[in-house]
Amino acid sequence: MIKFFYCCSFALLFSTLSHAQEPRSCDDKCQLQQVNVYFAALTKVFRAGSTEQDVDALLANMHNSIKYIHVEYLAEFNKDSWRQAFLRNLNNGAYTRGPNDKMVILNTIHGKNHLAVEYVYDTQNESGSIERGNKLFALFGLTDGKISLIQEYW
Repeated sequence: MIKFFYCCSFALLFSTLSHAQEPRSCDDKCQLQQVNVYFAALTKVFRAGSTEQDVDALLANMHNSIKYIHVEYLAEFNKDSWRQAFLRNLNNGAYTRGPNDKMVILNTIHGKNHLAVEYVYDTQNESGSIERGNKLFALFGLTDGKISLIQEYW
């Protein structure tokens, strides 16, 4: 009987510990919210006059194990190398978008811990009208409620 008690206690403790270490799930609403936060922060980085603090604010919302992959350009970054790439572009004056330009999500497909996103850049021209850019596609992976993977396919 004592062996049975210890066996059951050990199984219960192990089960509780294994559940406590499972990553936090991110439902459809959470996925979309995280991607919207990402696009808003990325838009700010891409604007003329953006700063290193804007880059850091963008990356602060990412999971520590973030991996950015651009499939066509064979680009692959972790959080540190991606930050360095942003800062290089920032220092080279690459970010010149206007204050009213923004990224707009057109369509999404939710999957288990992933969100496929069709999006565009909307640019406001000198007359004030909006010019819609080409449609783009990215796949986002989420871990512990934060973006941990971005794969661009454009």
